[in-house]
Amino acid sequence: MRPDHPVPSTHTGYALFDANHVLVDSNPEIFGSQRRGRGEMQPTDAIAAVAEALSHLKSFDGRPIEPGNAFVESAAARWTQIDNAPVEAETLDGRWKLLTAHPRPDGGMALVSVDITEMKRAQIAHQENAEIFRCITDSHPLPVWVVDAGSGQILYESLDASNLLGRKWTPNEPQFLTDHFVNAGEFDEISSLASNSEIVRDHEIQLR
Repeated sequence: MRPDHPVPSTHTGYALFDANHVLVDSNPEIFGSQRRGRGEMQPTDAIAAVAEALSHLKSFDGRPIEPGNAFVESAAARWTQIDNAPVEAETLDGRWKLLTAHPRPDGGMALVSVDITEMKRAQIAHQENAEIFRCITDSHPLPVWVVDAGSGQILYESLDASNLLGRKWTPNEPQFLTDHFVNAGEFDEISSLASNSEIVRDHEIQLR
């Protein structure tokens, strides 16, 4: 298979440049198209190549695509810096790409575009579910804790739960619900009941 043949199963694109940033090789996917061969590609340098790629994108590095040379030059500077972190971009048809730059032995560079759509969609769905869960628990009439069954570490605490304990829950600092029990052994009893019946009803405890 020639290097410029599209490979639909990978959705990975590349563009190779020499030390003078002149395009020497590429495949269609880097420019958002699987219908155009290498010989039909118009870009000859890095900025022109980035401009061609941007024409198929909806957003670049969290910013909506804007018309004009200023945006193209800014995007090219961001993408072609080898030491920079990867760039996420959304295509016009709703797919997601991870854009990176890599050095070549001859002093040139390679721009690479990898499809991360499935991973990004899972990430977005997780964030949406987390927000829905937060809204439900924050509006719950009773305090809500989500706790690791083994250690008692608080994974999530609603605002009413924090108010009940007279403190603020900080997710980045490990905090344990058992620290607030008058009788720490009650947590083991609750955990055992939850493991056996999957639900604990009307179990009273005393908090400090």
